[in-house]
Amino acid sequence: NLEVFNYVWKKDRPFSGVAPEQIKIGISAQVLEEQYPELIYEVNGIKNIDTLGLTTTAIKAIQELKKENQELKDKIEKLYQHLGLN
Repeated sequence: NLEVFNYVWKKDRPFSGVAPEQIKIGISAQVLEEQYPELIYEVNGIKNIDTLGLTTTAIKAIQELKKENQELKDKIEKLYQHLGLN
C-alpha cells in the first residue's frame, strides 16, 4: 500500500520547485520504488518520482477499476432480475 502523508522539505536538501519549510503532501519514493521502480529516478543522490508516469499509471488504474465496477453493477442487476427484486 502506498501511504499518502504530509511532509516538510528539509532545508539542507534544495530542490527546484520545492520551497523549504512548506508543508507538502506526497508518497515515499522508496516505497513506490518497491512496486514501480520505473517511476523512480535520482538527482544528486535524492530519489524522485516521475510524476507524469505516476499520473498515467493512476489514470490506467482508475480506468480498470471503472470497468470492473461496471461489470459488477451489471452482475448485480442480473441477479436482481433473476430474483425478481427490481
